[in-house]
Amino acid sequence: MTMNQNAFIASTDAQVFAIGAVLLITIVVITATIYFAINAPVNTKTYELQHSEEVIEDFFSLRASINMLRDYADSLLQQACEKAPEICQRHSYMSSKVRSNALTSSVSIKSLPTGDSFIALPPASGNMNFSPADGKVVVSLNDSDSDSSTNVSCSCVWRVENFAVNNFIGNYSVVVCNYSVVYRCNNSVKNGTVNATVEYGTVNTSSNGNLTLEGPPYASAAVCIPGNFGFDTGSNNTVYKNITWYAENVTGYTDIILKVRTDMFSDMRHATGWDECYSVITSGEGRGSFPLYDLTSVSNGHRYVQLRVELKSYDPQKAPTLVNLSIGYNHTTSMKLGESSGSITFSAPYHYLPGMSLTYENGAVIKSQTEGEFIDNRDNRTPPFMLSLKKMPDNRTQIHMTLVNLTGKEVPGRSGEDVLVRLGLANRELIANGVFYPNITINITSRYYRAYAKWFNETLREANMCAEDYKLMVNDTQRTVSVEFYGKEHGVELYLGKITVQVGM
Repeated sequence: MTMNQNAFIASTDAQVFAIGAVLLITIVVITATIYFAINAPVNTKTYELQHSEEVIEDFFSLRASINMLRDYADSLLQQACEKAPEICQRHSYMSSKVRSNALTSSVSIKSLPTGDSFIALPPASGNMNFSPADGKVVVSLNDSDSDSSTNVSCSCVWRVENFAVNNFIGNYSVVVCNYSVVYRCNNSVKNGTVNATVEYGTVNTSSNGNLTLEGPPYASAAVCIPGNFGFDTGSNNTVYKNITWYAENVTGYTDIILKVRTDMFSDMRHATGWDECYSVITSGEGRGSFPLYDLTSVSNGHRYVQLRVELKSYDPQKAPTLVNLSIGYNHTTSMKLGESSGSITFSAPYHYLPGMSLTYENGAVIKSQTEGEFIDNRDNRTPPFMLSLKKMPDNRTQIHMTLVNLTGKEVPGRSGEDVLVRLGLANRELIANGVFYPNITINITSRYYRAYAKWFNETLREANMCAEDYKLMVNDTQRTVSVEFYGKEHGVELYLGKITVQVGM
């Protein structure tokens, strides 16, 4: 009896111990579960928030590097223009100067968080990709006063004839030259006469009344064709091609210098000053040609064009002869002044920041999540497109804008490692330096078009722009936002530049 009782007691104690152990383990498991259920999400969220902030800072470093490339390009051009002003009168000179002194930079983007989740979740990692076709921006001219649906190709030809000495005034021989002007366009010929005043060098009168030119140059002439007004090409949507000429008697002692400028007004009120126009010098006799689109004094989208001819002779017995001139142009249905594209994107499958992505595009850092998207400026001195708007006292709109064009091979999403983004300065263009246009439209095509629309609304309001100054349009189907600025009687004053950056990962 005693043995059975002892055995029963031992069995009961074992059962109690087992039950106690089970209860203890259960309590530990429940406690651990509750602990991890509370703390693991907090830690995971902390890691994700920390990582997202690090990547945002990396993207601002990326933007700062691109801004550095732009500033470096600007400094190169400024130094070049101080040494040789004619460099800033030609687009190709400026771009070649930048390419020959290209600068490179690189930024590391953190693709992995600093810690992993405590619970059974896949390790988070960010994807990086570069697309040169995304984030497209086009600055265009909206022609509202002519029929731009036709494609017209014209060549305006001037033939110089009929020199006549008119009179003498003081110590200067003033010659009024009657030029027979022939306009050839669409096989039709328009004849007209242009009067131009030509001033010679210092003149001394001898006792016998003869005139002696003291030089050199012994003779110089400046002729504006056609007079004080620009030639009407018939449309704001004008694309300029080449100026061609035929010259005779051009030797080492004679020069013929050509200058061309354009404007949106017929009286050339906003045209580049003649002293700031690039001098196209005819080299030798015969036919010559020069691309007008290379001149900063000539702008596509200008309806009126004007020409200046300078004749010089360093030999009193010789004079150059300009037989004819031709300015080629045509009309287009869509006038693009400048365009850019390219975006660098980071996206991460965060558990507590769903749909999180960061994008550098057109000078802006854009943050996107499931609940929305916005442009993260942080540094308000560098807005998207590096753009600023100003309404001038005479109510004209002044726009300063730099397009950021990202080029390179498309790089698909990559994760699991930090990504080094390599940037290289490829080119810098000055498209318009205080040039006036009738109307200017900025078109943006982007996945984040809503963020751009919101930014434009805020910026236009801060610039005190009125409803009659602009029109903002959003197209949800095409994911575009367009802002059209109206020039009215003054025109829109545009300062437009473009920087091209080579991107590699």
